Amino acid sequence: MNKIKNYEEYEQITYAAAELFNKGDYKNALKEFLVLAGYNNENYKVHETLSIIYLKLNDLTNAQKEYDIVHSLLRKKNKSLFEKKSFEEVISSLSDISTLEAQYQKELESKSGKKSTALPIQISMHHIHSGNYHEAEKVLTGHKKEFFEK
Repeated sequence: MNKIKNYEEYEQITYAAAELFNKGDYKNALKEFLVLAGYNNENYKVHETLSIIYLKLNDLTNAQKEYDIVHSLLRKKNKSLFEKKSFEEVISSLSDISTLEAQYQKELESKSGKKSTALPIQISMHHIHSGNYHEAEKVLTGHKKEFFEK
């Protein structure tokens, strides 16, 4: 891997790497972005681009590693950014399904006209978790209007 000696060289490599990426030459762009990451491992944009490159090259393992680096770097800057959770952790953090459905029914009956997208998503996640994919689909497709009219 090349060693970068100064800012001008870093800038040149950045432009060359971006050009390779934009042309779709992901193998060569990967080499250049790895040089950039070696010089400044705290640059989340470099890692974000590396994640995309790995996805384009169908290297899901390294894409995930780069995404994890991006998430970690962003959490350093913004402590309020949510920690990554598994699907199981997300489900266990939700209210039980009957509480969610009661809250959503109350919202539907409200005259405010304002509808939450969070509740149908949470209800759908419960259905998915219990294997009721058809029910999850019904909930989500029944609320397409709320999801897409933002």
